[in-house]
Amino acid sequence: MERARRKAPKAMLFLVLVFMLFSFARLSAQAVETYAMVVFMQSGEFWTYCLQGAKDAAELIGGNKIKLVFQGTKEWSGADEALLLDQMIGTKPKGFLITAADAEALTPSINRAVKGGIPVVCFDTDAPSSMRVNFVGTDNYQSGVMAGRAMGNLVKAGKIGITTVIGPAHLASRLQGVKDVFASEFPQITIVNVVDDKSQTDMAATIAAGMLQANLDMKAIMCMHGQGGVGFVPGIRQAGKKPGKDVFVSAWDFSKETLDGIERGEINFTVAQNPYAMGYWAMMVAYANNHQPTAWSPAVKTRKGKLPPGNIDTGVVIVSPDNVKAWR
Repeated sequence: MERARRKAPKAMLFLVLVFMLFSFARLSAQAVETYAMVVFMQSGEFWTYCLQGAKDAAELIGGNKIKLVFQGTKEWSGADEALLLDQMIGTKPKGFLITAADAEALTPSINRAVKGGIPVVCFDTDAPSSMRVNFVGTDNYQSGVMAGRAMGNLVKAGKIGITTVIGPAHLASRLQGVKDVFASEFPQITIVNVVDDKSQTDMAATIAAGMLQANLDMKAIMCMHGQGGVGFVPGIRQAGKKPGKDVFVSAWDFSKETLDGIERGEINFTVAQNPYAMGYWAMMVAYANNHQPTAWSPAVKTRKGKLPPGNIDTGVVIVSPDNVKAWR
């Protein structure tokens, strides 16, 4: 009997330890916060950098306490992305990192998320009229100015064609920057056509060939997004001209194919954004909106520690044959 009584406390201690371990595991599981990155056109090297930046930020913030999920649409569609976002609101993540395919289409869904207590940070492409808490990305107008100036210094005077995707506000801002810098600094440059290439390299090739056939003296072709520049190269060849020499070419972003084209002399430059920084700071801002201490500002009593709305400019670099090696 005495032996049995001696064993009882040990057995009880064992059960208590098991219960405590179970409780700690449960508390640990509850402490995990899920954040969701939602993009348009799920495939693409650009998003790989964005996602890695967000993952590194999440690791720095909380290690295994932060879970990051990634979702995207198959095609560039604001309606499809809005539907996807609405579906994901139901999973109740702690925050959304969103690149808006179409600001107008995404605004109602973003507002639903924020009203439901889920902070939304836009990155890469903004929805400025929505209730999103911040935007992290390129100053698209200024990047257009930089692209236009770089092309103007090559062409000086003559005809230029441009492709873009008609609709998205960030691409319209880039195009306006190009137009404005041509008008103010290179008045002898004429934009002969602006064509929607649907963000498809094959279509960009066809458009480039058609532009050159219609304008035999065209000096250059520019693209306002990451897909068209590579497509221009075969289209220019199809028109019987040498890309990068007979016809100057500018691209956007820094895919392997784009950098290869620059090294071959077939693409004269590209406008390199910083997708890693976009993902990194978008994750940081989303987390801060949930956890930031409240003693930093006189407005804390009304804002409850949330970051004030604003922009974080992640910058761009013109990548040309002079510095392309550094981007490998």
